[in-house]
Amino acid sequence: MNSPKINRDVNIELLRVVAMLFIVALHYLGKGGALSSAKYLSANYIFSWTIEAFCAVAVNCYVIISGYYLINSQFKLDKFILLWLQVWLYSTGIYGALIIAGLARLNIFDAAQSLFPVLTSHYWFITSYMGLYLLSPFLNIAIKSITKKQMEILLFIIIGMFSVWKSLNPIFETFDPTKGYGVIWFVCLYIIAAYLRLYWHSNVNKYWYLLVYVLISVLVFLSKITIRYYLPDVSFENLYYEYNSISILTSSIGLFLFFRELKIKNGNFCRLIVAISPLMLGVYLIHEQVVLRSILWINILHVDTYVESIMFIPISVLIIIAVFSGCTLIEAIRFKLFALFEKRKCQGGFTVNY
Repeated sequence: MNSPKINRDVNIELLRVVAMLFIVALHYLGKGGALSSAKYLSANYIFSWTIEAFCAVAVNCYVIISGYYLINSQFKLDKFILLWLQVWLYSTGIYGALIIAGLARLNIFDAAQSLFPVLTSHYWFITSYMGLYLLSPFLNIAIKSITKKQMEILLFIIIGMFSVWKSLNPIFETFDPTKGYGVIWFVCLYIIAAYLRLYWHSNVNKYWYLLVYVLISVLVFLSKITIRYYLPDVSFENLYYEYNSISILTSSIGLFLFFRELKIKNGNFCRLIVAISPLMLGVYLIHEQVVLRSILWINILHVDTYVESIMFIPISVLIIIAVFSGCTLIEAIRFKLFALFEKRKCQGGFTVNY
């Protein structure tokens, strides 16, 4: 997750960067209170829920990228441990810094989440991802032992069970009540990604994939305002925003396939993407730290106070870019410090592989 090889697909690395920017936007809108506070059908409401619709693919795209590469890779315990270590360092380090700065108080619940971030689902994505990574070698054996036809039948079953059915039947969450936030959905995405890697070779123009992503994202927003208008008392007005809905699944695949077919020829831009894509996990770990996230969006940036302001849209764009850029810079500094530490260890007779 941290060190893309130089020969890795730069277009996919660009998708990593875009998807992380999307995730920052999702957290800004959701945890900053914009989605819940904006007046129905106001300009700020339309802006917020439209951006939400276009960005909701981010998590699915990350899992699809992982499955796309892991299907032809081997499980490596050192990568698993180093990922856990990076998560733990940020979780505990940020919590300790907030206490020292007087921005947070020491309490048992926050301390437990910060000290055991994976076991407590402090970062729910990391918890689910690490579970998926542990399962990946067994999933690979199963996937590669069946034929293309059998895999297509499997895809028909899992997409029908975990995506189509819940999209048609919003009242009863029969097969996966997590709305796509758990290992079950990650496994489904892994199998889909494996199929795309092993069997999906199409001559479709890449812009058709982009069109699918754009059109479905617009339809997702329209579903929101339509359900709320005609059924204001129901609890499923955000149904088609959920990660395991057929709408978000389809738009996620469309966006991924667009980037897979994208050709990037500018050498300087390629080098920039290769340089910053390894930093994206750090962006997530910093701004989504369990104690920092409420302080960041509410106490520091006061997102909820200007939701009805005419300046909400330009301020939103600036804050999202600023948080993304700031976290990227912090992770870049950490990356350099760890690289320096590694170099000194090697010079001292030890070898540390990051």
